[in-house]
Amino acid sequence: MPDHEIFKEHDPEDCFYSCKTMHDFMRLTDEMVHTIIGLEEELVRWRQVLIKYLPPEWADGLRSDILNNISRDFEGDPAYDLYVSMVCNGIDPQQEEEKLARMRRLVNGTDETSITYL
Repeated sequence: MPDHEIFKEHDPEDCFYSCKTMHDFMRLTDEMVHTIIGLEEELVRWRQVLIKYLPPEWADGLRSDILNNISRDFEGDPAYDLYVSMVCNGIDPQQEEEKLARMRRLVNGTDETSITYL
């Protein structure tokens, strides 16, 4: 039997706390999601800094596209939905209000972690 069919025999939620492999995948997924969130925030910080040094027409374009190509929404993916359900108590860490509010502050350059020394 191929390895991927093993999971078809068991309900993953029943297995979460008793299967080390499932637990390890969930932990890895959690670390990866939080790494992605951190990298997205860092990208916005540095784009804000870059705006100061660009010609006005380029700065306006970057300012309007500052979040372009960084949003990821994995909602609807069965593995991600299982992760959100089991690890995050049903709250998508990429959509939680605190994260979204911080991202809005970063976009505006008003977050306490914004890069202001350059």
